[in-house]
Amino acid sequence: MTSQRFAGRVAVVSGAAHGIGKGIVLRLIREGCRVAAVDIDADGLAELERQSAAQAAEVLPLACDVTRADALQEMLAQVDKAYGRLDFLVNNAGGSPRHALDDLSPERWSQILDLNLSSQFLCVHYALPYLRQSDRAAVVNIASLHAWRTVKGLLPYASAKGGVVAFTTALALELGPSVRVNAVA
Repeated sequence: MTSQRFAGRVAVVSGAAHGIGKGIVLRLIREGCRVAAVDIDADGLAELERQSAAQAAEVLPLACDVTRADALQEMLAQVDKAYGRLDFLVNNAGGSPRHALDDLSPERWSQILDLNLSSQFLCVHYALPYLRQSDRAAVVNIASLHAWRTVKGLLPYASAKGGVVAFTTALALELGPSVRVNAVA
């Protein structure tokens, strides 16, 4: 049996429709948390909503491109309207397409960094006013072991995840102790 240690708390999880993000959402709801599941994949969110309903849990599926400031502001307004609070932000959205350096355009480099690094800044930036109202606010940034040891073809992804590690360290200094900030790799 899982505890209800997050009962009454609200989380936003980006990249929630699949993989690690989906696992985070399902664990949080088992712990009693109400979760706004955010992803660009509306079909994946619908499936996640069906799974959570089978557990009699409350998940708010929100299709959102976390690289767009306007979309993030709208999404957070919906979370505030639905739940009236925000306690946890999990920055999980990301991806690791492989590109040989010779085939990597500057535009594609920017897209990969925007998704894996800049989106985390944007999410924190727009969520911060809501998080500051919580007595137990926390931000969890999903990094990767590729920040320290990577493989060929993942230059922009590894660079972005290295940036996530540095961003998390600096963010913890900026926001602590009122907002707890950690990274998971």
